[in-house]
Amino acid sequence: EKSQGADEKAQQERTNLRKLFSDRRILTFTAAVVLFYFANAATLPLIAQILTQGKHARSSVWEVSVMVIIAEVVMVGVAAFSGKTAAKWGRKPLFLLGFGALAIRNVLTVVSHNHFYLIGLQTLDGVAMAIYGVLLTLVTADLAKGTGRFNFLQGAVQSSIGLGGVLSNSLFGFIAKSMGFNASFLGLSAVAVAGGLLY
Repeated sequence: EKSQGADEKAQQERTNLRKLFSDRRILTFTAAVVLFYFANAATLPLIAQILTQGKHARSSVWEVSVMVIIAEVVMVGVAAFSGKTAAKWGRKPLFLLGFGALAIRNVLTVVSHNHFYLIGLQTLDGVAMAIYGVLLTLVTADLAKGTGRFNFLQGAVQSSIGLGGVLSNSLFGFIAKSMGFNASFLGLSAVAVAGGLLY
């Protein structure tokens, strides 16, 4: 009887997992997360390469550090705003705003490679990442509601982050080397637009 009960439980677990991954909303959100990181992960490393060209190590490290600090400071304020606004606006408008911030940031990067200009643009990175950070947990909880699979689903979504990061750095690093930085930034912007349209 114990063996039969265990078999039935295992069968139920497999059925629940199949239902989970056949849910179109979950598949769409996971794909959107991949595209979000695909559109974002390579941007900071590429900008850091621009900043370090012809520079001494000390000055380039200072500039990259300032970029990170600016993004982090902006993230704190925007995250608080996102948390309060998600219930009023809904999840979708906010997440689309995050994709929009990524697209605009990468397009504006093409306008000028002035170091202070590039550093200032990192405010948009803070906006995008703050929105994403808040909504990742909220949307995952929404999708997992009633399934008892929040932790499992969160792990699957986190894995998609790694996939997006690898794709971004591999593809757009290659494009930057072969076609120039601006080609990569325009490509990153196009991916952000595609992610927003999918979502």
